[in-house]
Amino acid sequence: FKTLRAHHAALAHGARYATRAHLYKDTLRAEIARGLALPPSAVQQAQARHREIQQSFAAFLTDFDYFLSPVTLVPPFDVDLPY
Repeated sequence: FKTLRAHHAALAHGARYATRAHLYKDTLRAEIARGLALPPSAVQQAQARHREIQQSFAAFLTDFDYFLSPVTLVPPFDVDLPY
């Protein structure tokens, strides 16, 4: 998840980040920098794993008509934690 998130941040913001990094908050700058530093092999591995998870879940759903889950998967985040 973190690899693909960093990769997508770099794809979405990389061009602007190159000239306007000072306009981004610290956490997003760090995420973009991680994405820009990723080797292609790490992105390929993460994408392959993501496909495996999707295929596994699709196979799981072939046996069931419904998938129920709670609306809130985690407790609320602390408002003081940066994201």
